[in-house]
Formats: sequence, C-alpha cells, structure tokens
Amino acid sequence: MASPHCSGVAALLISAAYGTMDAETLADIIRLTTDDHYAQNPNYTGQLGTGRLNAYEALQYLGVGNPPKNLTAMPGNEMILLQWEAPDSDTFVLSGYNLYRENVLMNTEPLIETNYQDSIVINCTTYSYFVKSVYDTLESVRSNVVQVTPNSGFAGGSGTNDDPYLVENAGQLYNVRFYPGASFKQIADINLDLAPWNVDEGWEPIGNAQEHFSGSYDGDAFLIDNLMINRPQSDYVGLFGYADDAEFTNTGIINALIEGRDYAGVIAGKLINGSIKQCYAEGMILGNSFSGGVYGMIENATVSNQYASVGITGNYNVGGLAGFSSGNINSCYSSGLVSGSINAGGLIGSEENPVTENSFWNIETTAQITSSGGQALTTAQMIL
Repeated sequence: MASPHCSGVAALLISAAYGTMDAETLADIIRLTTDDHYAQNPNYTGQLGTGRLNAYEALQYLGVGNPPKNLTAMPGNEMILLQWEAPDSDTFVLSGYNLYRENVLMNTEPLIETNYQDSIVINCTTYSYFVKSVYDTLESVRSNVVQVTPNSGFAGGSGTNDDPYLVENAGQLYNVRFYPGASFKQIADINLDLAPWNVDEGWEPIGNAQEHFSGSYDGDAFLIDNLMINRPQSDYVGLFGYADDAEFTNTGIINALIEGRDYAGVIAGKLINGSIKQCYAEGMILGNSFSGGVYGMIENATVSNQYASVGITGNYNVGGLAGFSSGNINSCYSSGLVSGSINAGGLIGSEENPVTENSFWNIETTAQITSSGGQALTTAQMIL
C-alpha cells in the first residue's frame, strides 16, 4: 500500500469514527479491507504489500454504536474463559455480541451473555480474541484485543497423590472442577473478591449431583478469602457442592457469604464417605434445609479438628458445624449464630447413628442450648 494513500484513508477513518478509533483498530481495518491483487500479479506474490487500498470497504467496516468494554481472558486446561462488560448506553438497541478468534466469527447467533467458554483450543497455543456489540444486523467497532495461552491450569504437579496439582490463584482454584478425581495442594492465599466470582451468582460450586468431586484437596494452611455464592434456588452450594469419597485437609475459608437452598456449607454442601481434617470456616450462610457452617450434610464420613464461626439461617436441619451428620465427628466446635425452625442445633442440626466425641458448641454465641451432638459450653468454658 502506498504511504500517502494509506495516510489519507487513515485520516478518513479517524474522522468518520468521531475520535473512538485506536491505532490498533485503525491498522486492522485498513489491512482487512484491502483487495487481493496477487491474483492479477502471481509472479509478484508477497512482494507488493498487503493489498490494494479500498477506502469504500474500509468505511463500510466502521461499526455503529458503542463496543463492549474490558474484555478479559482466563486460561485453563484446554479451555479459555472470556468475559466482557456491556457497552455504554447508546441510542441503538443492543441485540447481543459477536465474538471473534483470530479475526474469525465464532458464534452463529449473537451471544446474549457477557461471557463465553471456548473449549476448542489446544494447550500451549496462543489465541487472539475481540468482541463486538450487535445492533440489529450491524456491528460496533471491536473491543480491546486479548491474547491468551491455555495450559494445564495449575502452577505445577500432575494431579497424583504424590504429585498433586498446585493451586496458586483463583483461576486455578476454579479449574479444580475439571479434574474431579485428582489431588490438589494450595500453595498461596487465594482471594475470590474479583470478577466473575464476586458478581451475579458468584462462585460456581465444584461438584454437583451429576458429577461428584472425589479427589483430595490440601489447603496446606493457606486461606481462601471472600467466597461469595448467590444461588438461592440451587442445591449443593459451597466451595465444593457435592463430594463423594473425597479428602479435605488444612483448608480454611474466611469472609464467606453464601445463599443457597438445600445442602449448603462453606466448604461443602454435601459430603459422603471420605475424611475431613483440620479445616475451618468463617462467614454467613442463608439456606433452607441441611445447612451447616462447614458442611451441609455429612454421611459416613470421618470429621476431625474442625471449627466453624458461621452465622447460619435456615429452616430444617441447621447446625453450627453441620446440618445433618451420620458420620464420625471428633474434636470440633462451632461458635456462629444459628437460626432454624426445625432441628436447629449449636453444633449439629440432626444425626443418625452418629459418633460425636470431644466436640462442643458455644451456647451464648450460637444462641442454641441444644444440639443433636456435642457438648454445650459457655464462652468462658470454651476459653478454658
């Protein structure tokens, strides 16, 4: 492309875009709208620049309305999670969004949500994305461009008992769900007070009624902070939703704020079999039935050295540590306020064939004088 002509078209586009054009977008539009002149000059392929300038096509390429804002990409194992914000208010009516990867449109119909998971990717390959607002059949200019490289999704490890996946940040913690039978070890404090886990429905629990988490998670005494779940119509809510034959050790969660329906707990909504050692939870839970500070329901599991300081409001089977237990509980205590209509207990809401030993609840701070298991103590007695 001849430099004077290119400069003229660039000036034309900048003027037409009313100051919304950045240099990268400008260059892309000029490149993408050039005519292929090598068909007429095959002997000079690759020697005559990008193509022949087409000012008319370049002007048609300019979009209408405002583009989406703040496109971000989070890599995982053979997947990339993309998120963006809605455009600023405009006189045009927004129909949705078009997402592009390597300048190729990915969706057949406009996307309605402001997020997209691309699962057709190859690890260690870098991909480029941008998104456009769709107004009827017209598009805006593109958003910012992001480049991202998917990988195993962890800081190290291979997922075995001897070589667990290493979890260092929120994105890697999210990726635990993709390996429900693997072993994990946390290697740093993790703060979940960032999008998308601090907005809308918040954290999506790991494991559900269809696919249980059956691996092991070792928090290694590091914290998970600001767990937020806003899913009042969902069952099995917590950092882990439904775990079966899983092992949790040294896991601590603080400043949790959880709203769910049935089977709600800060660490796990429901746990069958398995073992839990040296874990604790602090925060608040609003649920319906089977709601507990650490676990909503424990079935045939071994629980030891736990504490919960979680304010809990529920209806049926509500407990400071667990809403319901048919497992073995040893050396645990709870101190958070417990409020429930039926089977509300300071430590455990209700039990079936339990073994509860050396475990307590604070009758003053829980506001509960009874529990299905454990021993009632005052604040002064618990300090002793």
